Parts: sequence; structure tokens; C-alpha cells
Amino acid sequence: MAELAVAEGWCPFAIHKPVPSHKYWQGNKGRDAVVMHVSQGTMNSMVGWFLGGSEATAHFGIGPDGALFQFVSVHDSAFGNGASFRNGRWFDPAGHQVKPAWAGLRAGQNPNWYTISVEHAGFFTDAWTEAMDATNTRLLIWLAEQFATLAPYAPGKTLIGHCD
Repeated sequence: MAELAVAEGWCPFAIHKPVPSHKYWQGNKGRDAVVMHVSQGTMNSMVGWFLGGSEATAHFGIGPDGALFQFVSVHDSAFGNGASFRNGRWFDPAGHQVKPAWAGLRAGQNPNWYTISVEHAGFFTDAWTEAMDATNTRLLIWLAEQFATLAPYAPGKTLIGHCD
């Protein structure tokens, strides 16, 4: 597969594994934050999950060896941070009412439209490897170069966890 262009929202140092077009929304409504996730599995299971039958996606996945995969252009909206707003309340994808902590949520707008999602292979109890940390830092620098709204990163504001 030919390398996908940076101008089209593809990171030049990522391994490109584009998901089918029904697994993301075309376009976005700005970039307010990067959401950090832990996949609760291996890199292989993450790639299989996103490219297989799951409707969930993320823009990026980082493995313990530092490998960086990109599944969705940063100009589009991956299905990784789903929440819906109905009758003045937030709900998770399973329909449970939740109270997100992130003050940057926009009432009535799914956060997938204005966030970038990064999955990290492994489990929440695992420490990141040096290679994973280095790739994560390199990716965050590149994202801030693409979207001035992200920089400088501020924990809890422009750099958040999925639980936020």
C-alpha cells in the first residue's frame, strides 16, 4: 500500500492501517484534546479489533515495542471516545448515564468529533515501556504541530484519559 499523505492527516512515522469508512465519521469539529486509552490487550488484538468486526476505532495505537499504528486520519473522527448527550445528560455507548469529569465537553456533541484518540497496548496495571513512552511523546509533538489548539498540552484539558 502506498504511504498516505500527511496533508490527508496521516502521520509520516506511523504504520498505516486504515479502517473501513463505516468505522469513522468524515471530518471533525476542531481538535480540543488528545484522549489516552489503554486497550486492555495486546497490539495484535487491538489491530484485529479495529480492522475486524468491532465498530470501535481510534486514530492511533502504540505497542510496547514503540510501534505506532494509525487507523483513522486525524482529519476524520474515530469512534473511540463515544458519549451521547440526551435530555441534558451524558450517556456511554452502552446507554448508562455517566458524569464525565472533562470540562471541555461540548453539550450535545459527541466528543469523537473534536478529540483524537490514542490507544496503548497492554493493561491499565502495566507501566509503559521506554519505547512506548518515546513513541507517545513523538506522536504528541507531531499532533501539536498539526493542531495549534492542542499546545501546550495541559493534563485534564488538552490531554485527557478515557475516564475523563
